[in-house]
Amino acid sequence: MRISSPIWFVGVLLTVAMPLFSSSAMAQDLKHQSLIPVAMGNRWEYRESELREDGTVASTRPTSEVIRSFYDSPRGRFFYLEATDYCMWLRDTARGLEDVMMAVDEETMTLKFDGKPGVYYRYPVEEGQTYLVDYETEFMPVTVMTVLELKAKVQVPAGEFTCIKYQSLDKETRLPESMHYVCPGVGLVKYETYEEGKLVTNSELTKYQLKKEAISDSPRMINAIMPIALGNSWTYRGTSVDADGTTVAEGPSRDVIRGMYESEAGSLYYLESDDFGLWIQNTPQGNQDVEIVLDDETSHLKMVGKPTMYYRYPAKPGTTYDLLYGGLEEDEAYSTITVAALEEEVTVPAGIFICVRYESHIKETGELERVEFVSPGTGLVKTEEYLDDKLTYTSVLTRYNIRN
Repeated sequence: MRISSPIWFVGVLLTVAMPLFSSSAMAQDLKHQSLIPVAMGNRWEYRESELREDGTVASTRPTSEVIRSFYDSPRGRFFYLEATDYCMWLRDTARGLEDVMMAVDEETMTLKFDGKPGVYYRYPVEEGQTYLVDYETEFMPVTVMTVLELKAKVQVPAGEFTCIKYQSLDKETRLPESMHYVCPGVGLVKYETYEEGKLVTNSELTKYQLKKEAISDSPRMINAIMPIALGNSWTYRGTSVDADGTTVAEGPSRDVIRGMYESEAGSLYYLESDDFGLWIQNTPQGNQDVEIVLDDETSHLKMVGKPTMYYRYPAKPGTTYDLLYGGLEEDEAYSTITVAALEEEVTVPAGIFICVRYESHIKETGELERVEFVSPGTGLVKTEEYLDDKLTYTSVLTRYNIRN
């Protein structure tokens, strides 16, 4: 789904039912009400041809688009489409396919919107309809879209399709920039780009794989210490301790699992807090987190370094291990974690829990810096932070919502 030229580079743009794999139009789901079926794992493959001035083919290459992630934002669920040369965050709406640029806050690592969503492919539409696509950002030009046909017959390697034909025009010159042939329920079938009114590239669908809209979480690990599932949430109340021992109550904070990403390391879940974002994963060895950033050139999501094992579980009392963030070597670790207890009873406003007690120490000095009480199947129940062996902050669980 090539929505624009490489200017897209400036922005970021589960286990489900058996997939439908199609190489012919006979497999089209004509009952699908969405123009572009956005679901985890959906994939489209193309043959892109670069053309000479006389219209002959100069070169060809395969390209692909796959939906690898989603994010439950305050504006609804956006799906992350990763293509060979670009990426986008998409949402199906009553007006058509909406896309938005996303960024990652460098300080908190949380996902955030950059500009307003724009509806590139309006649907349903009428033949001859013209509309503007405006993202209200200096990086994206205003595009004029015209619906040329509603039932254009298109023959490509994947088969024959009945498509809506969209034309993109430069707002100033009114010269064509691109032509899009989109089959409802299948997606982009054919795409052409133009320079100064001349056809320069042509992409055709060779095969595709579609899954149903429904999303289910990956099978939960019975022995997982952190229950990771979409929608799980935890609310905490914090208290700071001044140097003179005075306690100061702080406002509530909330952790919510809002999305997931099918990475090379497996299924990662996005946990969004009030002041940070984190990609986490359960493994047979315990709970680990992964740093995900945006590639400067393509804006693709990508992993940085190796996953960091944070809560080892199952574990034995006295077990000690280094925190190796971003692929640090053992001699570069700043902190070590000690499993101080396996069944410590902890009382907080949310209830009474039997917890594993994890203590974090500065590796060089052995000084205690943090204690975390984690209840298997519930998650983090209580946190204590220390400085110079003095308690400086406490956070306790007040309520939680765990999906079954």
